[in-house]
Amino acid sequence: MKYKVVTVIVNLLEDPPTISEARAEVIDTKKASNFDACISIQDVEVTYEGHWNYRNSPNRIENPSAKLKVLSVEPIAGS
Repeated sequence: MKYKVVTVIVNLLEDPPTISEARAEVIDTKKASNFDACISIQDVEVTYEGHWNYRNSPNRIENPSAKLKVLSVEPIAGS
């Protein structure tokens, strides 16, 4: 299944924090091995944020000054 994922980056160094422009990416759960267990849009959202924010350890955020947030996950029809 393919999903359109829309994300932003929150810059935590700014006061108040700033948010980047949104960007979209297509995730194909059949081709991206870290998404192959995803069966819902919630699974895709959690996996996507985890992949970018906790790349090396679930106990250490990859970049403490900025965090990726998923705004939406939409299934792509016919995929």
